[in-house]
Amino acid sequence: MCFCYILILAFFFSSFFFLYPLIVSYFLIFHLLVLLIQMLLIFKILFSIPLVQPSILIAPLDLDLIPGSTAFLNCTAIGSPTPQSSWTRTSLITGLTESLDVIGPSYFQLSNGLQLSNVGRNDSALYDCHSENALGRISNRATVRVEGEIKDLAMKHALIWSESEYV
Repeated sequence: MCFCYILILAFFFSSFFFLYPLIVSYFLIFHLLVLLIQMLLIFKILFSIPLVQPSILIAPLDLDLIPGSTAFLNCTAIGSPTPQSSWTRTSLITGLTESLDVIGPSYFQLSNGLQLSNVGRNDSALYDCHSENALGRISNRATVRVEGEIKDLAMKHALIWSESEYV
């Protein structure tokens, strides 16, 4: 009786070792097919979305401002993947160009533009909106001029006011 068990175990192990490479190959083939299907699904997802170069939907406009005022430079870009926007400005006074990627004393970058607050003569500049995605980059420019001093404007309005009293 004991001999039968030994024969059965020997047959099982010999057939197992004989079939082991076959089982491993089927297992590997199964996993390769699963990986292939996953890659095809990813490929389909990636390439079913149309890729589009960035384009400016709403461009910033040139502005003439008085000191102390607030303005908004709109720059709305579209594309796929969604373009990332950044701003630079070239001073009309010094000619120096700087990146506006952080919040400054008189500007704040929003998702669709740049807000200028409490502007002064130093904010007179060429403002460039850059929109970029994997397919390209596009830029648009607006000129912002801040003219006069607050005292000069106050005097001008006072003079106009006083002249209108006598008319």
